[in-house]
Amino acid sequence: MTQTAGARVPIFLVGYMCSGKTTLGRALADKLGCEFVDLDEYIEARQGCSIADIFARDGEASFRAIEQKALDELINNHATTNAVIALGGGTPCVAGVMARLNSVGLTVHLRTDVDRIVERLIEGGAKRPMVAGKDEATLKAMVREMLNKREPYYSLAAFDFDSTLLETQAQIDGTVERFIARFNLNPVK
Repeated sequence: MTQTAGARVPIFLVGYMCSGKTTLGRALADKLGCEFVDLDEYIEARQGCSIADIFARDGEASFRAIEQKALDELINNHATTNAVIALGGGTPCVAGVMARLNSVGLTVHLRTDVDRIVERLIEGGAKRPMVAGKDEATLKAMVREMLNKREPYYSLAAFDFDSTLLETQAQIDGTVERFIARFNLNPVK
């Protein structure tokens, strides 16, 4: 799929937590001169509390309903036609979601190896309650298990892209350039 300045479609970044959806998404949107939307941040702003609080207060099923409604808003919002949208790790894991996203935009599954995901989880552990108190081996087993469950959904994205190198600004810049070249996008800067 190509994207030109005159005919843009939303770019949906899918993948497991800490695969780089927000980091790459922000940098990519900046380079393309378009809006960046992190679905989790969008939900938190509308709900007035964190995703963790929603899970704790209302449970996963309630959160997934809120999440799907928010995703519908973003898809239907004309302002996001020219946007990079980072989805939550579980967002695509609902029947029919990936087919819908594929029909309205460019879907890219960000792939990162398990070791890098675990490094990122440990580094940002204070922000993720599920990481608290878990050692590296336990986290690796948890990540592998969840990736195996979610892979059938993630694999429905139109494309895969390696997002392993996002630790430094130079790596982020290089990964953005590779993304732009791979998908024939037109940067504004």
